[in-house]
Parts: sequence; structure tokens; C-alpha cells
Amino acid sequence: MRSRHDQLAAAFDQLARAGRAGPLDERTCRLVELALAIGARDRDAVRATHERVVEVGVLADAVEQLVALAAPALGVHALRATQGWLGLTVSLPPTGPGPADA
Repeated sequence: MRSRHDQLAAAFDQLARAGRAGPLDERTCRLVELALAIGARDRDAVRATHERVVEVGVLADAVEQLVALAAPALGVHALRATQGWLGLTVSLPPTGPGPADA
């Protein structure tokens, strides 16, 4: 008899497969999943999803672009956290008041 944990894991696996069935290729699906994890600001999900992105051959510059694209929607603080979680060096604007704000 399968445990409740096994049943939940199988259900999530089936849900993930169903979500990936469609016109988007595997690379794009993984990038979307990473973007969603970044948007949720979930460190563990970002790290795990990033590993899966790398497994399907997404290059670091594509991940860096994704992080930069998310900056306007999520804010610089969330993106700086993502940079730290993934060890990225995406150039983002400084936080806090700048010369124009003084």
C-alpha cells in the first residue's frame, strides 16, 4: 500500500506533466517555472527550479536575462535576493535614493 506521501508525490508529478503538455518546449517551461519561483520569493523553490533549468541546457546568460526581466515587476530587493540564492551577478540599479532624489 502506498503512503500518503507517495500518493501526493505522484499527484504533483502528474500535475507537472500535464502542465508541460502543450506548445511550449521543455526549455521554455523550465524558465517559466523559474520565473514563478522567483515571483513567489521562495528560496528553496528558486534553487531547485534553477537546477532543473540547468539540467535542460539553459545557459547562464538566459537565466540572468530572466532575472533582469523580473526586476521591474518584482522590485530590486526581490531580485537581489534571487541573485544571492543563485550566485548571479546581474547588473541591477542601486537601491535607495540616487542623485536625482537628493
